[in-house]
Amino acid sequence: ITWLDKLAHDLGARVWNLMPPLLKEMDGFFGVQAKGVPGIAGMSLNRRQLNEMVSQEFLGMVEAAQFLRQHSSNQRSEDWKKADMVLVGASRCGKVGIASTLAQRGKRVATLNIEDGMPVPEELFQLKDTPVVFVQRDVETLVKRRE
Repeated sequence: ITWLDKLAHDLGARVWNLMPPLLKEMDGFFGVQAKGVPGIAGMSLNRRQLNEMVSQEFLGMVEAAQFLRQHSSNQRSEDWKKADMVLVGASRCGKVGIASTLAQRGKRVATLNIEDGMPVPEELFQLKDTPVVFVQRDVETLVKRRE
């Protein structure tokens, strides 16, 4: 009995292990049997091999999505100069949705939450070649989104 089975029993809940049937279906779909090892067991790829397997466009999208995760909601402001743009606006105004869409197109985007009366980070004033875009929403929409 696993710790999860014990916890479920104590809570009066059921445990469904959906992974074995899912993995079996995937084995049939891909035509190979899973080895139970994350990644490709025993195989390491160099950059050239990786480039042959996936497109540069795809790699740009992955890198842009990672950049967004690391630079959303005022994080790592020292790196904003590496962004293709910085989106600035109130919390819940839609910056992250816009940034995610741009990241899917390979654009590195940072986001900054700012409210009236908050100090503006000095790093924002130091951006000379990085566009700063202000995102606005009407007050009624912001109130609804924050509920």
